[in-house]
Order: sequence, then structure tokens, then C-alpha cells
Amino acid sequence: MEITGKGVVVTGAGSGIGRGIALALAQAGAEGVIVADVQQEKAEGVAAEILALGGQGCRLPLRRESRGIGGSLGRFAWQTLGHVEILCNNAGVVTTGPGFDTTEQDLRWQFEVNVFGVFFGCKSFGQRF
Repeated sequence: MEITGKGVVVTGAGSGIGRGIALALAQAGAEGVIVADVQQEKAEGVAAEILALGGQGCRLPLRRESRGIGGSLGRFAWQTLGHVEILCNNAGVVTTGPGFDTTEQDLRWQFEVNVFGVFFGCKSFGQRF
């Protein structure tokens, strides 16, 4: 797949797999990479790494609500880059510890990010694609 000149959005890009995806796409020649993460300092760090590689890196802190992943992120991406061809809807969370200790709030948070976040991101970006 040709990456050169593509506009890219990576959710959960402040660390881990998302960081690796964002950096790899920047190194492969993406025109701009939106680094989206709820952890603003980490997102800024990855955006700075992309800039150091000679790419265009923009960071956007995500709200914890899944609907924000689709609407506001999509608007920001198209306003900033002018075009987006690649969405890596990578953000994901998990609680640790024994399953019996998982609270209803923990479970709802996981579903909000891992299920609804992916759904709203795909819906919003898919409609624009």
C-alpha cells in the first residue's frame, strides 16, 4: 500500500501499538499524522517524534466519551490535513486484576472505548471516506 502523501489518523497513538503505527506511517511518507490520545503529554511527545523525523505530526487529546472520537476528531482531521485516507482506530483499554474485582464502572469504561469508540470512529470516518 502506498503511504506517501496520505493523511493519517491514529487513535491511542500516545503509547504502545498506536505510537508504533503513527511513527511507522510517518516514516513511510504519510503527509500528516494526527496523533489522537486521551493522554495529552504522551500525544505531544509522539507528535514531536514525528516532526523530528521530518513529518507533519499533530496531536489531539481525545475526550473519554466515544462519540467525540468520531465527530470532533473527524472535523479536526479534515480541517488540519485537508484529507484523510487512513484511519487506525487503535485506542483500547483494559482493567487489570481478578475479574471478580471488575466494577460495573470499569466494564462500562471498557465498552465505551473498545466497542463504542471503534463504532463511532468507523461511522464518522467511513461517511467521509
